[in-house]
Amino acid sequence: MNDFIVKAIINAAQEVPAVNASYNGDSIVEFANVGISVAIAVEDGLVTPVVKEAQNKSLLTISEEIKDMAKRARDKKLKPSEFDGGTITISNLGAWGVKGLMRSLTHHKRRSSASAASLKKQFQSMVRSSQGFA
Repeated sequence: MNDFIVKAIINAAQEVPAVNASYNGDSIVEFANVGISVAIAVEDGLVTPVVKEAQNKSLLTISEEIKDMAKRARDKKLKPSEFDGGTITISNLGAWGVKGLMRSLTHHKRRSSASAASLKKQFQSMVRSSQGFA
């Protein structure tokens, strides 16, 4: 997974709180924290462990957490609690040649991506300033 894109999604979710929100039946609830559910391919399919409170973590910390979760997912060593708290799910299916997909949301995962315009803005901002990489 491209760590810069992950960080841009986190920044976009903070900039546009409606992206990090869910409809609860009669109102929209915006989440205080960004929980990035990362789709990881395993022998039996996909799992989506969560980088919790991702908005408070550096690019390096997020990268290390994702790599650690990927290894433990493939070794079947993730804990059930590591799947809780996801507010946005991301995937790197493009690396596998997937050109399109039908988005499906689970009850616990609220958004599968942020808007392209917001991501572009966040990525450009991160490139111009090392502040986004802290």
